[in-house]
Amino acid sequence: MFSKEETALRKQQFWAALGKYMQPIANADGEKVHWVNYKTGIPNMYFRMLADRRTASIGIEFTHHDAGIRSLYMEQMQLQRIAFESMIGEQWQWDEQHQLPNGKVISKIYTVQPHVNVLLTDQWPTIISFLKPRMLALDEWWSVAKPGFEALL
Repeated sequence: MFSKEETALRKQQFWAALGKYMQPIANADGEKVHWVNYKTGIPNMYFRMLADRRTASIGIEFTHHDAGIRSLYMEQMQLQRIAFESMIGEQWQWDEQHQLPNGKVISKIYTVQPHVNVLLTDQWPTIISFLKPRMLALDEWWSVAKPGFEALL
């Protein structure tokens, strides 16, 4: 349906549009933030938003190569699970041993919006409506939860 170049261009345009749309919104602490490339400040801990031809997703990824450290992060998340789900407003999937296509194992907590296609511009509002409130809720949770993760460093 789309060439490789057009696919890459549409994805780039989507993320640029989302970034521009979110740009005026301050984080929970009132600071300016780059929403599409959110910095947690914790090594090997990322807030990821993804969108492809079938789904959109948002989540937290722990990518440290040491399984013990990933497990420590997940234990910290378990301690905060009730507060996390309360602030997020829904239950997410918890996967301590998620294998990426390249074979690397990470831990992740995430949710998925099925049946959307980032290449179709008429579906961008649906994808943005899925990602935006969850990213804002994730940021609000993070403004409270971050000290617990900083203590692990």
